[in-house]
Amino acid sequence: MPAITRAPTPLGWFSLQAQLLDGAMAGDVVVTLQPAPATELLPALAQWYGISARERTVIEEALQGQAAKQIARRLDLSPHTVNDHFKAVYRKTGVTSREELIACLF
Repeated sequence: MPAITRAPTPLGWFSLQAQLLDGAMAGDVVVTLQPAPATELLPALAQWYGISARERTVIEEALQGQAAKQIARRLDLSPHTVNDHFKAVYRKTGVTSREELIACLF
């Protein structure tokens, strides 16, 4: 199982993975550095900022391009509740808009 860490840079988030090579000499490791996908960042950001499971689900839907009304229908919530979840996430993360939130994940 690889060890994974994520780090912000001026160019966005990156994922650093390291894993021991099978059948190689003892201690041989392969290291991969690549842009971190939003799906990989969201669990970490949710934990760092104290984002609830429902708030995380709303963010996942937003990442798929769903509007608040569509998210509400899919999750059997009112659009007001979805917007309240967004407001809570904005407050916790220090962003002011959905676009800014999504930009944090890329």
